[in-house]
Amino acid sequence: MHVRAIVEQDGKIISKTRWKPSKSFVIAFLQHIASATQNAHKLGTDITGTGRTILTPSIGSYYFMRADAAIGVTAYGIVVGTGTTPPTNFDYKLEAQIAHGSDAGQLQYGNQSFTDPVEHDGVVDYILTRSFTNASGSTVTINEVGIYCATHCSGPALYYFCIARDLLTVEVPNGATVTIEYRLRTVA
Repeated sequence: MHVRAIVEQDGKIISKTRWKPSKSFVIAFLQHIASATQNAHKLGTDITGTGRTILTPSIGSYYFMRADAAIGVTAYGIVVGTGTTPPTNFDYKLEAQIAHGSDAGQLQYGNQSFTDPVEHDGVVDYILTRSFTNASGSTVTINEVGIYCATHCSGPALYYFCIARDLLTVEVPNGATVTIEYRLRTVA
């Protein structure tokens, strides 16, 4: 997996990071995969730090590992923050998530989008993309990025899990938009 950021202002790219190798899938990601592949409920830790029973995806019409967040939704999809602590396998949330809005230090969360998996040159890519606009009046610095998903758990209540977290520093000037992309790629 790789992650990058593209900052645009007035229709022009003003900065762009290279694809950075991401080794950040955290334990909740594999707990979800284990639940699906074993058709068994698994215990995971949600973004509040609470243990939850992840229901198998074969249970009714429940959400399972959804990341298709709409505009303004900060509970799942690609999320951004200001934390600087290096990622660990047991991270269950961003250290300091940036809120949605136009007040100081906030960004406006766009719609989460995806490509379909596509094969080219012997590899398959699947890309998750989300844009964030700065209308705060000053520069906002992102230091961490991640992916949150929505999954129904015992209850059957809906809870949110961090499945990836990376450090990626990018400055977003007032009036600019940053697009964060996560690329999942098979090996050739």
